[in-house]
Amino acid sequence: MNVMYQIIEQSSLHGMPVWVKAFAIALFAFITLLLISMLVLLLLNMTSVSVTLGYLYE
Repeated sequence: MNVMYQIIEQSSLHGMPVWVKAFAIALFAFITLLLISMLVLLLLNMTSVSVTLGYLYE
């Protein structure tokens, strides 16, 4: 927990209300979880994914 308090103290969240800090941390955690889950889905389905680059390969 000390790391999180240190990050908040050295960021622009230092003087903000508690609800703004909680919202910012929750939003960061949500985006991070979303990106990690997308990466896992991509790695699991990598063999069946076909990427075409539009007009380059017709």
